Amino acid sequence: AADGVTQVVSGNQVTVLASANTATNLLNLSATSSLAASGAVDSVQSSSADTGATLGDTTPVAPLETKVGRVGGALNYGSATVSGNQLIAQSSGNTVSNALNLASAGTVGTSASWQPYRVTSAQVASGAVSSTVTYATVGVESTSVTAAPLTVSGNLVAAVASANTASNVMTASSLPGSPMYATFSNTNRQTSSAAVTATVSGVTIGNTVGGGTPSGAMTVSGNSMLAQAGGNSAVNRIVGR
Repeated sequence: AADGVTQVVSGNQVTVLASANTATNLLNLSATSSLAASGAVDSVQSSSADTGATLGDTTPVAPLETKVGRVGGALNYGSATVSGNQLIAQSSGNTVSNALNLASAGTVGTSASWQPYRVTSAQVASGAVSSTVTYATVGVESTSVTAAPLTVSGNLVAAVASANTASNVMTASSLPGSPMYATFSNTNRQTSSAAVTATVSGVTIGNTVGGGTPSGAMTVSGNSMLAQAGGNSAVNRIVGR
């Protein structure tokens, strides 16, 4: 038994990640007078194999349980808090971040020679993508509780799956009054042809008490379970300043 003890399980994270292709591409162009160079960031990704992330035991008979929290015997005249913990399974087919940044202390290009700038992204996902969190418990488990407040708050259990995710950003800046003789293009193409699934099953968040006199407060609040699956997602931006 734990008598008069304050027990805290907080800020822990268990994450299972699976990814077929991940890329970060960055090009910075700058000039102290005028910028005469052109620039391009091009990205191509293709994933055909199945990609999966599983947190938990998938054995069909008597699976082992993943537990985060206070697990044990009697709790008397103390307290137990389980907060801010995360169980996450995340999988992706293709993920890319492309950025092209221009900065000039004078003009960009010339009136006689406009400079082209581009960001392009192409993604093809033909393999299945899946994320699963199963047979897990987040919270306080005790055989008995006497006059002890129990708090389970702000915990997250999430399964997130995506086929294609892209971020394509272009920024251009010059001194006020300096012209930009330039063309900008931002192109994104995505294709997803296989199943994308996210599953959270057999998961418990809260307090499990066998007996005793729980005269203290029992609080379960602000916890989340999330199952999110997406095929194609993109953010494309051109920013001038």
